[in-house]
Amino acid sequence: MIGQSVRGLETAQVQIDITPVDVDLSLAPGESYDGEFSIINRSTNAIDFRVTANGFYVKNLAYETTFDDDIALNQIVHWVTFDQTDFSNLKPNDRQNVAYHIKVPDDAPGGGQYAVLFATVSSEAVDGSVTIKTDSRVGIKIYAKVAGETRTGGQVKSVEQPRFYTTPPIASVAQVKNTGNVDFHSRHEYVVESLFGGELFKGSAVYRIMPDTTREVRLEWGETSSIGIFKVHNKISFLGETQYDKVSIVVVIPIWLVVILLMILLSLIGLIVFLISRLIKKNRHQKSNS
Repeated sequence: MIGQSVRGLETAQVQIDITPVDVDLSLAPGESYDGEFSIINRSTNAIDFRVTANGFYVKNLAYETTFDDDIALNQIVHWVTFDQTDFSNLKPNDRQNVAYHIKVPDDAPGGGQYAVLFATVSSEAVDGSVTIKTDSRVGIKIYAKVAGETRTGGQVKSVEQPRFYTTPPIASVAQVKNTGNVDFHSRHEYVVESLFGGELFKGSAVYRIMPDTTREVRLEWGETSSIGIFKVHNKISFLGETQYDKVSIVVVIPIWLVVILLMILLSLIGLIVFLISRLIKKNRHQKSNS
């Protein structure tokens, strides 16, 4: 199980934490799994909460999360049960452990399955004669791989690395597509060097790529110099292989300098045209005299 960090959600009246925030599981048809997560009350008052299981997935290049779609990849939501779904009077700073169980059907297809287990706190606030009801919730995401006919595959669809900037920062935008039926992690490395090889910036990040989706990843050098010529190295690796590896020459030049250089260039062109014109007139004059 991975992902032991804590994420908090806060409203004006309710603040709760959940840990872990995600879990990776390898399951098999017919197998049972027993898990647990914790809810911590960071509010100043006692709270009641309810736990539920929802399917989740992602949409578009920005990977916006959806919780309401019923698709083949989130059927695991129907395999989840809880020992208890309603909890009451969790005092401030106290922790409540929540047990859950996953029973994989014998005929479950191989591939990825995705769900989120929510803890929801419903609260009321009175504003004059109006009662406002709010729901605050946190969740633990389950990324499961069910054994069977699984497929892994992916491709780098595109990498956009502009060669010319008038304003910083230098940035690249990559699109990675998952062509399999299980998720994988894509590692993106971004290195910026001076033209003569001195390292100026090095960054990396790892992103999860869900089955049958394309994810857009942007990396940038936030403290890019306002002027200069740089070597930018983009490297993308996933499924145990380097999928993309390229070095580009990138120029950063402010627009005012571009204008000055264009004026100088136009002046030089004008001077050359003037000199050529004078030379032609001089030659014509010499021929007419002869």
